[in-house]
Amino acid sequence: MSRLREQLGALFSRSSENRELEEELSFHLEQETKRLVQTGVDPGEARRRAHVAFGGYDRVVEETREARGLVWLENAWRDLRFAGRGLMRNPGFTSVAMLTLAVGIGATTAVFALTNSLLLRPVAGVRAPEDLVVVQLSPERGFITGISHANIEDLSAGAPALSGLAGYARRTVQARASDGAPFEVDAAIVQGDYFGVLGLQPRQGRWFTPDERAPHAAGDVVVISERFRSSRFGGAADVVGRTLHLNAALYTIVGVAPAGFQGTERTSVTDVWLPPGAYGRMWHRPVDASDRRASIFNELVGRLAPGATATQAEQQLRATMTSLVVRYSEVNAEYVKYVPTVYAGIGVPVGVRPQTTRTLRLLLGVVSVLLLIACANVANLLLFRGVSRQGETAVRRALGASSARLVQQHMAEGLLLSLVGGAAGVGVAVALRLVFEGQSLLGLPAIENLGVDWRVISFALAGALLTGVAFTLLPALAALRANLSGAMRATGRSATGEGAGLRGALTVVQIAASLGLLVGALLLVRTVQSLGAVERGYDPEAVLAYGYDPSPQGHDAETARALRRRLLDDVSALPGIQSASVASALPVPGDKFMVRLAVPGSGEEPVRAAGFDVSAEYFSTLGTRIIAGRAFTAAEQHEPPAAGRGVVLGAMTARALFGDAQAVGRVVEVRGFTGTTQQPVIGVAEDVRMAARDHVMPTVYQPLGAAALPHGYVLVRSTLPPPQTERLIADALARIDANIPFFSAESLGDALRRAMAEERLLARLLGLFATLAVALAGIGLYGVVAYSVARRRREIGIRVALGARTGEVVRLVAGQSLRLVAVGAVLGTIGGYALSRALASRIFGVTPVDPATYAAAILAFATVATLASALPARAALRVHPMDTLRQE
Repeated sequence: MSRLREQLGALFSRSSENRELEEELSFHLEQETKRLVQTGVDPGEARRRAHVAFGGYDRVVEETREARGLVWLENAWRDLRFAGRGLMRNPGFTSVAMLTLAVGIGATTAVFALTNSLLLRPVAGVRAPEDLVVVQLSPERGFITGISHANIEDLSAGAPALSGLAGYARRTVQARASDGAPFEVDAAIVQGDYFGVLGLQPRQGRWFTPDERAPHAAGDVVVISERFRSSRFGGAADVVGRTLHLNAALYTIVGVAPAGFQGTERTSVTDVWLPPGAYGRMWHRPVDASDRRASIFNELVGRLAPGATATQAEQQLRATMTSLVVRYSEVNAEYVKYVPTVYAGIGVPVGVRPQTTRTLRLLLGVVSVLLLIACANVANLLLFRGVSRQGETAVRRALGASSARLVQQHMAEGLLLSLVGGAAGVGVAVALRLVFEGQSLLGLPAIENLGVDWRVISFALAGALLTGVAFTLLPALAALRANLSGAMRATGRSATGEGAGLRGALTVVQIAASLGLLVGALLLVRTVQSLGAVERGYDPEAVLAYGYDPSPQGHDAETARALRRRLLDDVSALPGIQSASVASALPVPGDKFMVRLAVPGSGEEPVRAAGFDVSAEYFSTLGTRIIAGRAFTAAEQHEPPAAGRGVVLGAMTARALFGDAQAVGRVVEVRGFTGTTQQPVIGVAEDVRMAARDHVMPTVYQPLGAAALPHGYVLVRSTLPPPQTERLIADALARIDANIPFFSAESLGDALRRAMAEERLLARLLGLFATLAVALAGIGLYGVVAYSVARRRREIGIRVALGARTGEVVRLVAGQSLRLVAVGAVLGTIGGYALSRALASRIFGVTPVDPATYAAAILAFATVATLASALPARAALRVHPMDTLRQE
């Protein structure tokens, strides 16, 4: 420590250290001179001998400084200052290099920020998140099932590898604000010591007590999020003790969760938490939460005991579940195939983790290629700069500078560039966040509040340092390999052609990488275009859909039918409504109520079809044609479930059941949620494509009165603007029941675009990154060609003096560019094919080896290459032969 203090003192107190050193050395010289004078030596000769004994005053000073101080740190600081002055003297070079690095580092940092937000960022407020696990009961095919409170308690007791285990089930509930306006909120029914397992501390109030967590408790208490308190209660400090209406029932707020906590999934927006006893109260039906058959909870969260592993916990849970199946065979028989599976970590829903991880890996791979292009570009710039400084380097080597010292000087310049470029890259990353905001990846809600935390800043800093090393190392080594005598002779005249092969190779790398990205981007753009051009069998842009659900407000099947009937009549009578209908589901991607259809007595395998319960005007509202028979009449649309009321089949379904024979008038057996009935086929409708792509799903339409579930959608064609139409329909619903909000309000076109959000996001991002990559590669190509023209200026002048024509000079300049592009195009085509294979599952309407796409990418890059060669070619044409000969 004493030695370190001395070295740091020598570094930061340089002037005082120098004075002390001068005084000390002068003292020793004087003492030696006095000693020699006392022996009879002449004073002048004595001083000379004293200096000789010291071996040279200046050398001793430097050796003493090196012994006392941190020489390498001093040299590094000196090199950074020298590099900074050099960069400031070349603003053009510095600006281009910094902008290039900012683009590469910024794009990489932006995608890492997305990855951090979805996968790495800890769930707010959670203690020791690395010890948490998610438990699901699922077979190998991936479906999950629920589990009861009693079974969870037994599983927890039988798994000592877990210090705690709690269940939860997410639900959407209807709430009413203080002004009476209804809205929907995401809630979670939690079992056991849910908050204790997560290690949370309430921001205000308390968690549920053991008595409130009991399955037979009243369940009339609720915990809310800090976000909910701010948005719905204005951040009131006295919110604990207030009441909240949820699903037509009154709950008392007992606690507020810590700021930022919105459930175990970092991308979720859970705002209220309820105890198990609230389940039956919430849905207006008696449910005994202690009943082993009441499989309320579909996901469990557990905390590993000290020293335990997820594998041990899974083994213990499975053994315990096996014993529960034997002990309660009548109740738990289904758990023979639904076995506990333990997943490490929380934050991302288990079901979408693989797809989300693959998407993020793809994006990280793409921006890594972009960063590679940026590094190659800056390395080329440094190579050009190194050639112009070969004379300076040669002089330094001739004066005794070591190879390590020269490399350190080059590295200082590169690291300074990368750090400044990295800082600018953080700004670019912040700007690129806007591209992600509001977008969604498969199975996840829309991305919001994509923050830049210490992980993102650290990533940008580490990326800048590694990038600095990467693009500086090659130019530094190239400078060391330069011919010393040749460089000395070239000093002050012209640069040599050494390193041209390396510069060309780096340019080819840029061309190949950017061309590969461009191919992938064009494939995704064509995919989005193809998805938008799919013939749906209806007009999605012209139809507005409003989802409603009366069951949370206590409506039973009969009152729900009455509400539906009145709502349809009232909406149909509104001004500006051209056509209105009600349906149990939408013809867009999402959950469908599935039924099985069979021809009675045929013995054929039943056809699994999506069942739609619709009103009479459904087909005319959507614009779907009836190609045989007829649609339902106004009198039929509200008929209660019964045999013989009739169904309409989709064209594919009719062919699957009856082949080419006439379907109208035949009888089908409908096996659905409410039982099995035999129905006559009264019509056949054209097929609709409900998937994001062009897949046709078998469909069957039944009268609205047959709806097994109370919720539904109001579908309208309107001449009014969408906001005005929504207000009119919301008012119509409020006149029937003011507590029911819409759970969705959008056009069918918007619903389809939401289903294609991931493809659109990838196309947008890959297109943006490919454009940046092509621009960087174009700049790199321009630099190579421009440098080549400058280096060959004498040759070009002599050629012109000997009679070379304009076309020959242009071909001379463009030939180098075309050769580089040709080699890069070949390698880029291979890279594009590799990327297209990675995108194969996302591509639609175009093959991974589509010739038109590859040709368009090559043509686009050829255009960029032509533009990059135009200015150097123009400069070559302006070379005057007399100027060249006069210089010689």
